[in-house]
Amino acid sequence: MEWLALKEGDLFLLTDRQGDLSGDYYGLYHQETQFLDRWRLTVNGHPLRPLSGRAADLYRSAILLVNGTDAAAAGVQPLEVEVLRRQVLVEGALHEELRLFNRSLQPHSLTVALAFGTNFSDLFEYRGCTRRQRGRDLPPACGEQCVVLGYEGLDQIRRRTLIRWSDPAGQVELLPGTGTSGAIRWRYDLEPGASRAIGLSVTPLLGEGPLPPPIPFDFAAALASQREREHEQTVTQLRCGHPDAERLLRRSVQDLRSLATDIGHGPFAAAGIPWFATLFGRDALITAYQALLMDPELARGTLRTLAHYQGSQLRPERDEEPGKILHELRRGEMANLGEIPFGRYYGTVDATPLFIMLLHEYIRWTGDLDLARELAPNLRLALAWMETYGDPDGDLFLEYNTDAGSALSVQSWKDGAHSMSRPDGSLPESPVAVVEVQGYAYAALLAGAWLAGRFGDSRAEALLRQRAEALRQRFEERFWLEERGTYCIALDGQKRQVATATSDPGHCLWTGIVSHERAAILARSLLNPPLFSGWGIRTMSAEEPIYSPLDYYNGTVWPHDNGIIALGLARYGYAAEVKRLATSLFQAARYFEEYRLPEVFCGYDAADGPPVQWPSACSPQAWAAGATLMILRALLGLEPDVPAGLVRFRPSLPDWIGRLTLTGLRIGRGQIDLEATGETLIIHRNTTGLKIAIEEARPHGNGSADS
Repeated sequence: MEWLALKEGDLFLLTDRQGDLSGDYYGLYHQETQFLDRWRLTVNGHPLRPLSGRAADLYRSAILLVNGTDAAAAGVQPLEVEVLRRQVLVEGALHEELRLFNRSLQPHSLTVALAFGTNFSDLFEYRGCTRRQRGRDLPPACGEQCVVLGYEGLDQIRRRTLIRWSDPAGQVELLPGTGTSGAIRWRYDLEPGASRAIGLSVTPLLGEGPLPPPIPFDFAAALASQREREHEQTVTQLRCGHPDAERLLRRSVQDLRSLATDIGHGPFAAAGIPWFATLFGRDALITAYQALLMDPELARGTLRTLAHYQGSQLRPERDEEPGKILHELRRGEMANLGEIPFGRYYGTVDATPLFIMLLHEYIRWTGDLDLARELAPNLRLALAWMETYGDPDGDLFLEYNTDAGSALSVQSWKDGAHSMSRPDGSLPESPVAVVEVQGYAYAALLAGAWLAGRFGDSRAEALLRQRAEALRQRFEERFWLEERGTYCIALDGQKRQVATATSDPGHCLWTGIVSHERAAILARSLLNPPLFSGWGIRTMSAEEPIYSPLDYYNGTVWPHDNGIIALGLARYGYAAEVKRLATSLFQAARYFEEYRLPEVFCGYDAADGPPVQWPSACSPQAWAAGATLMILRALLGLEPDVPAGLVRFRPSLPDWIGRLTLTGLRIGRGQIDLEATGETLIIHRNTTGLKIAIEEARPHGNGSADS
C-alpha cells in the first residue's frame, strides 16, 4: 500500500511511508473533515528516508528514518542522523514522538522542522466534489507551546486544530497571507551518541469551549496499549497451528477493534479507510454478523445505532421511507449543508432485511430477549417496509427503483452503475430485483416469524412463514438458469432475467432459500472456473463478455463475498468446498501487507501469479477483516441457538491449519473453550449451561434452526 493508516474512535490518520502528510487525500480526519493536511518533517531543511515503517496495530505506527546524501551540504554525512518516529491515536488526538539520535563520531547542529497546514477540506472534495463557496479561516492563536488553527464553516460549526509540542525550544513560524499553515522549528546541538525527544499532539476540535489538557506522549502510548490489552480480555482468543493463519486471524481481530466506532448508541464497525470511515448500514450489519464469533457486543451496538436512524417518513431526495434502514451517514460540512445527498441516505434495498437477520442471529447467539423487546417496534416497521415500499407491485420480490434520479443507480451491495449489466453490457430498467436480496428477504421473513413465535404471536408467525415459503417458490421459478447451473443476477422491470453469471447467488446459500438439489449444482458452479480464480470466487464469471479482472464489481475477488458464500456452503454441508475456499483466501492473505485482506483484489488466475490488490481498495476494511471470522465459523460448522438450549458444531478443518483453539467464546451467558483439528472437536470448558452437539459435516437439506 502507498499509505499507513491509523484509526481510533471517530478519528483516522492517513500518512505516507515517512509518516508525513504529503498532499492529496493524506490527512488527519474527524467527521469527514481533514483537520490536518500538511505535516512534513525535515532535518536541516531536507526530508528523511524511511528504513522501516509499519502500523503494527491500527492505532499506532513506528517509522525509522535516516538522513540521505542531500544533507551533506549541512555538514552531516549520510546515515549519521536517525529519527524514530512514533505515532499513536488515542483520546481523540494524534500523539507523536520524534526521537533524534546522532549516530556519528562528530557533534552536529540540527534544525528540526515540522511544516503544518490545513484548509479544513471535506472528505468529499477529495472524492471529486467541487464547492462554489467555502467558509472562512479564523485567525491563528499562538500560545505557550501550542498553536490553534480555525475555520468557521457555512454550516455555522467552528472547526479547530490544536497543535502542541513538549519542548519549549520550538518556535512557530506562520506563512504570510494564511492563518492555517506554517512550521515549528527546533535547533539542537547533539554530541556524538546523544539523543533528543520531542513530543507532539494534534487534536481536532468541534465548536467552542476550552482547550483539553495536554497528554504526554508516553502516557498516551501506555493508555493505548492498556486499552488494547483490555479489549483482548473481552473477545474470543484465537490460536492456530499454522503461523500465517494465526497472523491473519489476529490481524482481523485487531482491525475490527480499531474500526469500531460509537456515536452514542453502542459500537458499530466503520466500513473502511480512507473513503468509508463512517456508518454504512449494509457493511455494519454484515460485519457485525461476521464478528459474532469474536464479540457479540458489536452486533448489539450496530442494531441499536441503525434502529435510531431508521427511516420515519417519505423523503425522495434521500431515498428515505418509513421503516427503511439507513445506507450511509455523513456528518461533515458538505453533508450538513445538503451539498451531497449522503448526510442521512437510505438508498439501499438490502439493509432492511439484513437488520432483521442480524437481530435474529444475535438473539440466537446471546439469548438477549431484552434487546428484542426494545427493538420490537423497529422490527415491525422493517417488516412492514418489506411488504410495502420494498415490494410496491406485490409480487413478493424486494426491488429498488432508481428511475426518479436517486444518488445511487444500483442499490444492492454491488452498487456500481454497471454492476447489474446483462452479458451484452446493457442495463436493466427499474424496478430491479437482485438475486441475493431475495435470499435476504426470505431469511428476514423466517427471522421475523421466529421472533414473533418467541413473543407468542402465533398469527404473525404463521403469516410470515407463509410469505417466506411463497417467496421461495417464486424465487426458484423465476431466477434459475438451468443451462448455466446458477441463478441470474437480477430480474428487470419486466420480470425478465438479467442472465449474467456472478457470485451473488452464493449469498442465497447463506440464507437457505436454495433447494437442496440446486445447492449441489450451484456449489460446483461457484468453486470451478470460470468463477473460481484459485485465490477466491470472482464477482463475475470470466466467460462473460463484460468480465474484467480489474473491474471493481465485474471480475474482482471480494473477501466478504467469499466469506458469506463459505458460510452458505457450510449451511448445506459442503465441507470440502468450504475448505477449498478457505485455503484459497488464507493463502492469498500471505501476499498482502500485515496479512490484511483488502476490501477487494484483482480477479487474475492463481496460475498467473500472486494476488494483486485492486487500486484504491480500502485497507483496512471492516467486512474484509470480518470475512476471516466468517470462514472460521464455516469451518467449525458453528450454529448456536441459545433459546433452544443448544450449540451445534460440524467441524471440518483443512489439515494444513493444524490445531485451532478458541478461548472465551461468548455464547449466551457463558463461555466455551474448545480445540479443533480436522473433523475432531474437543470442549475444554463450557460455562454456558447449553447442550453441545458435535455432528458430522455432510450435505443435507436447506432446513436450519431458523426455519
